[in-house]
Amino acid sequence: MKLRMMAKKTTLYQAASKDSGVVAELNEGDEVEFRHVDKKKKDDPWVEVETDKGEKGFLPGKTRMNLVKRVKLLNESADIYASMSEESEKIGQITKGDAVWVFESPKINGTQWYRIYTAEKLEGYLTDASKFKETNENPLGTFRRDVINSAIVVVLGIIVMFVKTSSATSAWMPILGLATIVFGTVRIGLSVFKYLRAK
Repeated sequence: MKLRMMAKKTTLYQAASKDSGVVAELNEGDEVEFRHVDKKKKDDPWVEVETDKGEKGFLPGKTRMNLVKRVKLLNESADIYASMSEESEKIGQITKGDAVWVFESPKINGTQWYRIYTAEKLEGYLTDASKFKETNENPLGTFRRDVINSAIVVVLGIIVMFVKTSSATSAWMPILGLATIVFGTVRIGLSVFKYLRAK
């Protein structure tokens, strides 16, 4: 999962200590991939992360950062506002099925708002009338993994169909192999379907 830096400047350290070397200086809006929480010191947790450049390091647990969620709009449409007011400028619009990234959910005068950005990096606010469904952050990566695993199943099925066995088992081995091939093929089809829905 991704974390978005909310402070103007944030230091990324080599180890879970401010005495260690500096890996990079992160700016407000920069995003990093969460790895795990180092709790060796209960009163001073650190978060291990990785930047989009592949730089790995640690952030103090008290760092101002928000979880980023990839969601899809369930409403027919939703206006994107420049600020947390329906009287502010409408800077864009998304329609049903569009994916956006939510990284803050502030409340003002009792009204919930969602601070988001789109695939085109348009940043703004959606009202609490917007309904979402959380989706996979990396649908292509999941698709590739599922297809590879399913292809392995198909190959195993082919091997089973043609393997030579004793007469006692030779009758049902082709059936088992065919069933395995069908199962793997169906999984590939489902993976394609899920990927197309997640895009």
